[in-house]
Amino acid sequence: MIARQRKILSYGVGAVMTASALFLRGLLTPLWGLSLPFLTFYPAVMVASWYGGFGAGLLASLLSAFSALYFFILPAHPGSLPASDLVGLLFFTVINILIAYLNEKLHQAVRRAEAHADLLEKSEEQMREAERKKDEFLAMLGHELRTPLNNLAGGIHLLRSSPNDEDVRLRSIEVIDRQFRHMTRIVGDLLDISRIGQGKLQLENERLDLCILARETIEDFCRTLEKNVTVCIEAPEIPLAVKGDRTRIAQMLTNLLQNSAKFTNANGRITIRIALDIEEKQVVVSVADTGIGIEPELLPRLFSIYTQSRQTTSSEGGLGLGLAIVKSLAELQGGRVEAFSQGKGRGAEVRFRLPLTEVPTAAPILRETMIVPPRQSAQRRTSKSAS
Repeated sequence: MIARQRKILSYGVGAVMTASALFLRGLLTPLWGLSLPFLTFYPAVMVASWYGGFGAGLLASLLSAFSALYFFILPAHPGSLPASDLVGLLFFTVINILIAYLNEKLHQAVRRAEAHADLLEKSEEQMREAERKKDEFLAMLGHELRTPLNNLAGGIHLLRSSPNDEDVRLRSIEVIDRQFRHMTRIVGDLLDISRIGQGKLQLENERLDLCILARETIEDFCRTLEKNVTVCIEAPEIPLAVKGDRTRIAQMLTNLLQNSAKFTNANGRITIRIALDIEEKQVVVSVADTGIGIEPELLPRLFSIYTQSRQTTSSEGGLGLGLAIVKSLAELQGGRVEAFSQGKGRGAEVRFRLPLTEVPTAAPILRETMIVPPRQSAQRRTSKSAS
């Protein structure tokens, strides 16, 4: 509708400019007589084609030729029309059409130049943003590597300074082991995101029960969980068969669990839910927490590389690669990811979906199980003993 109105308006420009040229030429008739019939019509065609486009210029050319012929050339030669005037009228019409065509081409060139300028400006902005993100990432990487290296150095120093103290030795080994796992995770994330970016990540797809794999992964995660948080799993008791890479699916769930644990304070709760979407023929794995939440403006770019999922003062840090890896691995296995949060301080939920190889006829009933991390169990036993 808008395009049609613009087209009508452009033709109106051609008609108005022709009428103006005819009126002006009529005012000049007492001075020039009927000679120079085309003089005021050239500017009219130029203006019409410049502001109205080729269609307006073409209309102005035809109307100008008719006006010049009907109001000036024919009255000047009532008996017969000289061949020179016919040739002049023909040249006038062709020149005006050529003017309209050249103006249209000039307009197209200007529009292309403006589009290229906008594209170049956007590209420059993207390059500056990429450069800024690269610098931030390198600074973050340096910090993330320096922290465990300092802790490793501290553990080694304790071992050297007190080689015969059993408590110091055990505490130092624990620190070294924890920092080694932290550095291994950082290097692994860097290698994974590099392989994904280059399209070199190889998946070993097999048929597996996602419920069993999820329980095993959650139990492994809880063995290394140091925070005092409650971990619950809601899953059906029947198998949910998917075809995917066992190691990578476990990595996806582990990344989500680590992300939730990082941003959930002590005495918080992490809930893993494995549900069935019969309509989509997918299994949905969600990890929800009662942590600090995600700001709404951050949700659209949550899964971008090097984006920190949530702002925190936690000493655990992170490179912002975990969720980007989850997204890429899900898409490589035919799934997708989603994130939800009601805002700051109200927790968050991240889901990934994978296609089912066999779809149950009815939605299974979910059973909730609370998994107590070993460290919490030890703390509870110590507390009971002390009491």
